[in-house]
Order: sequence, then structure tokens, then C-alpha cells
Amino acid sequence: MYRLLLVDDEPLIVEGLCIIIQENNRWGLDIHRACRSRDALDVLKEVNIDIVITDISMPEISGIELMDEIRRLRPDCRVVFLTAHDVFEYAYAALKIPTARFLLKTESYTTILDTIDGCVREIEGELRARELAARSDEQMRLIQDLKKKEYLGQVIHGYDKVTQTDLDELGLNFKADMPVYLILASFWREFDRKRGAGETEEYRKSIDQAALIPSILTSRIGGCIHCEIAELQYGMACFTAQQGDETRPAITSALMDALEDQDGEVSFACEASFALSAEPCSWEACPAEYKRLKSMLTRAPEEGGFVCAASGFSDGGSDDKNLRMAEKCRKSIEALQVYLESGYSDGFRRKLAESLEYMYRVYENHQRLGRELVIRLNLFFLSFVNRIPDTEMPEKAADLLRRLQIMDPDAMLPRQRYIELAEAILTYQSNAKQMLTRSSIERVRQYIGAHLGDDISLTRLARIAHFNPKYLSKLFSSETGVNLSDYIADKRRDEAKRLIVQGNMKIQDISAAVGFFSPAYFTRFFKKATGMTPQQYKEIGKNDASPNRAESPSQE
Repeated sequence: MYRLLLVDDEPLIVEGLCIIIQENNRWGLDIHRACRSRDALDVLKEVNIDIVITDISMPEISGIELMDEIRRLRPDCRVVFLTAHDVFEYAYAALKIPTARFLLKTESYTTILDTIDGCVREIEGELRARELAARSDEQMRLIQDLKKKEYLGQVIHGYDKVTQTDLDELGLNFKADMPVYLILASFWREFDRKRGAGETEEYRKSIDQAALIPSILTSRIGGCIHCEIAELQYGMACFTAQQGDETRPAITSALMDALEDQDGEVSFACEASFALSAEPCSWEACPAEYKRLKSMLTRAPEEGGFVCAASGFSDGGSDDKNLRMAEKCRKSIEALQVYLESGYSDGFRRKLAESLEYMYRVYENHQRLGRELVIRLNLFFLSFVNRIPDTEMPEKAADLLRRLQIMDPDAMLPRQRYIELAEAILTYQSNAKQMLTRSSIERVRQYIGAHLGDDISLTRLARIAHFNPKYLSKLFSSETGVNLSDYIADKRRDEAKRLIVQGNMKIQDISAAVGFFSPAYFTRFFKKATGMTPQQYKEIGKNDASPNRAESPSQE
């Protein structure tokens, strides 16, 4: 959706252009009006205007001077000058600006509409070009980062071998012939320690904080340290680090000092557990070291903290299948939040079924891992349900919430109970969305009814409803069956009828009261809407025995 500003010191011109553009608004323009240059500047400061159609010769600030301000405030804004004077210097001044156009007021409305169409096409073309360029740059950066992480992930899982050529091509500042440290971080213990709302947010903040570990190590040790993310998802982070100067502090001690220092560079939002290589290992030994550290995290102390890997620790190979299944379950539970927030109920149900299947299978074979998954799932539901006001909570959700609150967070519910809780949440979410929609539409209606004499723009209404303007327009139409601009026009028509029949206001006052600068254009609008002029309608109202006749559009 684009925004158009009409500026002219003659209200008739502004009103005429507004009506013509509204009647032919195939672009869905949000139209703003101003009869003074200073009013136009106020609009430009508040609203991101895309196209300005302005007179050149105006008091206080001329159109050329206004254009200078437009270039400062909105450099990409298109400017169309309308003037009654065919003066070369005006045209010359305008043509010096690539985004400006120059039209005479004697031009046909078709020419003006074609000019607007050209402006819109230019804007859309530039936006596409910028989006493509930005997307290309961002994709290149993301692809490069993804390639780095994918390569290191392949290495730590034993699917690829390290060569110096690969490291250099990917921009990884590692040496293939030097050993590396592995650092693993886990944040799932937050679910074991805390209960209630807000835990998911804290957990995610800690995951984001973990991504800063490479910069923390660099600041602590200096430029001789190189650290990259090899894996960062679903509660587990893995980093590879290499130290080029053995005279500096060891990576292990430097990281532990940084994380233990309460006033240091990092403070996680929830409890974290770390497993670090006590000594660097060769690149070829990374898969075994990764398994060893991950197994240590599974058996880490309840209070979290640090575990430094000593040599000879069993890698728990018999648990590999359960670990892989638990990882799939974590991913499924993580995806539940995404589906719930997006309102994709079918996807939410599928992911819940998948999560439950993995969770019960892991719990049967590995109770400690299964307990972690139960805690994750319980806290997911508890966190969401705790945000529902008691007065709006579905009965089933309230009953199950009470059960979750009184039992241990790692107590596993029967499968059907989880499904019932999920359905109760989905029902609440659907009802809450409908209530929010109805409330927003009613707020828009009330504002329109109270401000018929103002310049009611889609942008202003969108701010009141707290929606995107384009979304509000579609939502209003789908909920009410009436186009938003038509609804405003109908309300102005009905209010004009009421004021006309009262008979104690002049036409120019009624025109201003319902949002028209010009009585002449108000008359045109009214005749088009009712089939008669205001005066004719007034005479009919006087002769009608029913005082409410004029107030009912259906009686026209």
C-alpha cells in the first residue's frame, strides 16, 4: 500500500483531485490532504508519504521549497507539480529533480491518473530492485555462515575430514595441522529448575547469549584465538576453538573465568551446563570427543555448571539411539511454539503427536533423557496456559493446569491428557483471535463515527487498530462485508442526511462537518450517493411526516 499527499492552497482543487483519485483508486492508495504547505510538512513528518501532488505557487512555502523539504524528509518520494502557469523556470526547477514531474492544471484527469500510475510503477520497480539486492547480500552472508557451520558440523559428527584448502575457501581461520578444543553448552536444565510463565523467553535469550562465546573468548585471550559455531539449536550449542599462542591463557580456563565472573561479559538468562575439552584434540578425534562431551552433559550435575573432560571417559555408545531420538523430540517440541504462534493448528497437532511418540519411547529406554523431554513438554504447556487470564481459560485447560501446578514438573501425563490440553489451548486461541478482531473493528467504527469531519486515512485507522494498513483493509472487508472506504463514505452520507433534515446548519458547515473542504464537491458526493442534491433532500425531509426518515439510508 502506498501513500499519496495532495497539497494545494485552493480546497476545491484538493477536494476535486481526492474524489477523482478515490473513484479510480486501482492502486489502493491511502490519500492524505493539506491546504497549506506547513500542514503538508506535518503530514510528511508523521507519515511515510510515497507520492506528493502539489501546487507550485503557494503562500508561505512554495512548491519548489516544499520539494526541498520532501527530499530531506523523504528522499524516495515522487513529486508531481500541478500549476496553472506555463512558466519555463518552474518546469526547469522541477525537471532538475529526477523523481519530480511537472503537469499543468489544465491537463485531463486521465493524464494525472496516468502520472500517478507511472510513479507507482517506478516505486515498485525500485523496491523490487532493493529487495533483490538486499536479499542477495543477506543470502550470500547466510549461505557462507551456513556453509561454515555445516562443514564444522560434518567434521564433529565424523562425516568429513578437515583440509586446509576447505578451511581457507570457507573463510575459517583454523589450521588443519593444529589441534582444537570442543565446547558444548546445554540450557535444558532451566526446565528442570523453574516453573511458570516466561521460561521459554529466558531459554531463548540464553541460546542467543551462547552465540557470543566466540567473541567472549577473543576478548579474554586476544586475537590468537579462533572460535566458530559448529552447532546451535534446540538447547545444545557446540563450538570449535583453536589457540595459536600457547603462552596466552588456556581456552578452558579463560572461558570458565568469563562465565563464572558475575560482572563479566556474559550472564545467561537461565542455568547452563558446559562440557569443555581439558586438552585440545586432533581434528580426526573430534567425533569421539563430541560424543564424549555430549554424554557428559547428559550426566551433568543437577545444578548445572562446568564439566571438564578428562581422558578415558566412556562415550556411552549404547545410548546413541536414545540420544538421537531425544534430539528429534526436542526439535518437535521446539516447533510446537512456532506452530502455535502462527496459528497453524493442523501443524501443531502433527508436531504434538510426533513429540509424544518420541517422548514415550525415550522414557521407556532412558529415564533420565525421557525426564528431560517430559519437563520440556510440561513447561511448554504450563508457560502458555499461565498467560491465559483465569476468566478466559477453557474449563479443560484450567483443570489440566491445576494438575500440572500441583505435581512435579517431570511427572508424565497420559497421552490423551496432553491431546486434550492442546485442543483446549487451540480453542482458546481461536476464540481470542476472533474477540481481538471484533474489538479492533469496533474501535475503528467508533473512531470513524466520532471523526467524520477529519481527514480519515487508512494509516491513521491502522494505528488505532494496531494492524498493518493493508491487513486492516482486508480484515474490515472480510468481517463486515463492506469496503472500508465505502463504509466511511456511507457514514458521511448518513450524517449529512441527519444534519440536512435538522435544517439549522448551512451547506458549507455540513460539508465541513462530514469531512469535505468544498461545499461544491460535497454536493457532488451527496447527489451521487442519494440521487438528489442536499437542497432537494432537505425539501423532502421537511415534507415527510416521519422525523426518522432521513436517518435511515434504506428509505432512500
